[in-house]
Amino acid sequence: MTLSQAQFLALLKKLRNDHEAFKTAIFTRCDSDLELFAKIFFHRFCRYPFNVFHKDCFARWNLGERGVRWVDAAPRGSAKSTMVSLIKPVHDICYGKEKYITIFSNTEAQALQKLKDIKNELLENELLVNIYGPFFPNKRVSDKTFVATSRFGQTMVSGFGVGTQVRGIRFGADRPSKIILDDVELSEEVHSELLRQKLENWFKEEHLYRDWETDRKSTRLNSSHRL
Repeated sequence: MTLSQAQFLALLKKLRNDHEAFKTAIFTRCDSDLELFAKIFFHRFCRYPFNVFHKDCFARWNLGERGVRWVDAAPRGSAKSTMVSLIKPVHDICYGKEKYITIFSNTEAQALQKLKDIKNELLENELLVNIYGPFFPNKRVSDKTFVATSRFGQTMVSGFGVGTQVRGIRFGADRPSKIILDDVELSEEVHSELLRQKLENWFKEEHLYRDWETDRKSTRLNSSHRL
């Protein structure tokens, strides 16, 4: 019988003095409970009740599907980037769900900031490192691309700006297993048919026409984007 989240959190309180049992309980439960993973390790981002968008993400992620394309559209302020470009990639790394994660944004600087956010959690989130880490041999970790190690193996994470040609990139023998497109359009660009077409052409050439047998894509859209 699976414990409810409330029952599980109550159990954790009883295990506080048994460090190994505490770690094992969290490690085992959070593999398939993304909502609890977010609450425990990203509580500073989860100060308010989860909305429908968040719960839909948790339910979808818990399915562990491969070879699918997801598009998330929600109003600004819905914590879309926090969910899709931070919490889920960190979970993927902790449990070895992905071999190679790539994140694309409108500019390389935007994409690299998202990588930095992930890297900072893997380095500085004390509870996360205690349960799943260490992820790196030292604190000298690249801002542009890095390889994180968990008990399941290694995951590479890279960031790119829109327009970058990335066909053929690999981490060892592995092609990108998850592609995240987060804020790939600027709000003012959606009003230009030329810029929309340019982005669409890049998207189709670099991402759409791929072998999706093992790869997964997550595209995050703001409400200002044309759907």
